[in-house]
Amino acid sequence: MFTSIDAFLNYFDAVNRRAMRDIGALPPEADGWTPSTGEGEGAWSINKLIGHMAGSRLYFASAYVGEGWIS
Repeated sequence: MFTSIDAFLNYFDAVNRRAMRDIGALPPEADGWTPSTGEGEGAWSINKLIGHMAGSRLYFASAYVGEGWIS
């Protein structure tokens, strides 16, 4: 549980740094990869996962600067 905004922002920053590091380390052949089995989020391609992560950043950033939650 976060006890302050600063604690949340520090956590979010660390998660973002790790995600950017991991995305940057993906080999070119990961582009378009989709699991052979799965359903729902478990069947998302690498591209969809990265798109979801990027969209989430915009979603929270919009709320943070007082523009409300985007849909």
